[in-house]
Amino acid sequence: MRFTLVLMLVAGPLVAACDNSCQKICTRMARHADRCGFDVDSEDIAECKELQAGSASREFRSSCREYNGRRAIEEEWSCEDIAVYWGIDPEAIR
Repeated sequence: MRFTLVLMLVAGPLVAACDNSCQKICTRMARHADRCGFDVDSEDIAECKELQAGSASREFRSSCREYNGRRAIEEEWSCEDIAVYWGIDPEAIR
């Protein structure tokens, strides 16, 4: 019984922290926003991850894995694009 409780306490947070490839894009896009000079609220990141949690098709997740790297995101999303995505006025970053 103690072993089960210890396992739940140790492994629970680790399992909960595992994001799928589409959820990881949310974090990477927020980092790209940071490099562009503006902050994304943690609530917005959490909402993005929630929208991407488990509902994506296998094809969609495959696409997320393919375009999940920093370089791919920076090539696809300009700072203005990323601001619009996160609901930030692009003029505020200039």
